[in-house]
Amino acid sequence: SNNIIWIAWDAKANTCAVTNEGHEILPQQVPFLFNRFYRSDESRSSHIPGSGLGLAIVKKLADLQAIEVSVSGAFNKTSFSLKFPA
Repeated sequence: SNNIIWIAWDAKANTCAVTNEGHEILPQQVPFLFNRFYRSDESRSSHIPGSGLGLAIVKKLADLQAIEVSVSGAFNKTSFSLKFPA
């Protein structure tokens, strides 16, 4: 299956949003997304590669640079936002 990814920059809010069309993040998964080695039930299957470290690394690097990271999901889309300090 093909995934479509959108990246948008909002200069007024100093925010970059990355939206992925494909797998929706469920509200109960959000608290765990940035934990090392966490993988949702869907991504634990062998046809989706990964170790569950990507978002943990993003969160650590963002924290070191005072960048706020947030996530939301709806209607088979997931959006990650990075709010940069002014």
